[in-house]
Amino acid sequence: MGAAAGLGTLDVLPDRDGRVRRLPLLVQMGDELFPSLAAEVLRVATTGAGSHLVRADAGAPLSLRVGSRTTLLDANGEIWLNDASHAALPVVGAAEVSAGEVPTRLLSGRSVVVGVAAPGIGSTVTSPSGEALGAAVVYGQAGSQLLACAHLPRPQWAQGAEALVGALGALAPIMLSFRIRGFWLVLLGLALVAPVVAKGFWLIRERLPLFDALTPAMRFVAVFATLALVGYAVTERERRFMRRALSAFVSPNLVRYPTDHPAELRLRGKRRECSLLTTHLAGLMPLVERTATEACRSRRSRH
Repeated sequence: MGAAAGLGTLDVLPDRDGRVRRLPLLVQMGDELFPSLAAEVLRVATTGAGSHLVRADAGAPLSLRVGSRTTLLDANGEIWLNDASHAALPVVGAAEVSAGEVPTRLLSGRSVVVGVAAPGIGSTVTSPSGEALGAAVVYGQAGSQLLACAHLPRPQWAQGAEALVGALGALAPIMLSFRIRGFWLVLLGLALVAPVVAKGFWLIRERLPLFDALTPAMRFVAVFATLALVGYAVTERERRFMRRALSAFVSPNLVRYPTDHPAELRLRGKRRECSLLTTHLAGLMPLVERTATEACRSRRSRH
């Protein structure tokens, strides 16, 4: 340890789903801050960098400066990794190096992270894409991304912006449902969600500020699905009410016919051969004229 050019902590903390998306550059132990191995790789590999400079001013984002390079950190002193596969960095075995099978140009002038990857020895973590990676590979990727400024910056306002977009995404379908329904509401919903998701992936690809676009989109879809189910329930209830109400005045077969044969609902005439039977009850018309309408309705309901 006395001959080491730098000493750093080893902390790989996965998220709740077991995937590693962030890596700390600063670790607090008691009242002191210690750099991680990735921060030490950056310091040793940077010419003229003798120490780390941490900025933690009130109102300003937490940052770590190594030489002329400044890296913005989140509130926990972490950086967000740009997910890369195992093949993104050259990985060689110790036996190959000892046997001289590795070309000199592959290791010359490079920073090398040494780790254990034998089965049953060491530990592996899971990348966001589901690939099992050794801790050394994760730190190697982190150091490479820090040197190339390829990690994903996540500003402090990102969480507030995501909450705002999520609130607007939850409010938009509610407001739209008052004016638009059916297929057009679905089409307009897709037109609102697709740009947000596409923008989030574009920011990741261009290594711009990291923005979680899936959470606002999921809120929009959840509210939209709830409105669709409520609208379907209300429409179905109104449909049943209308069928029951019309069935009280005309034959139920006539009420069901338009729904069973929607193609017949056209403003056109038809020629049919019909047989009509006209009957008349003696004294019916004078009885109806003498009886009030409300009385006839009450007698019909009793019958």
